[in-house]
Amino acid sequence: MARQVAGIPLLTPLGLMDRNRTVSGVNIGHLWNQAPLLREELEAVLDLWRKGVVRPRVDEAVPFAEAARAHRRLSERRNVGKVVLVP
Repeated sequence: MARQVAGIPLLTPLGLMDRNRTVSGVNIGHLWNQAPLLREELEAVLDLWRKGVVRPRVDEAVPFAEAARAHRRLSERRNVGKVVLVP
């Protein structure tokens, strides 16, 4: 029974639509040659952050020297929020 419950997706398209919710994203890797567009979008997001509209959740700030540990944390799915590498 646990195996069956584990196989039930938490998010389904109809469930999201019924609650007027969405999940979306963008792969910016396809936009690296579009620097002006990326700059404009980054400035817009930073403006929202400065105004307090966007508040990213940072799980942990990790020094570059400990990048391997940060990667393990991500791959082991122990983070809740972003893991940020800092100089």
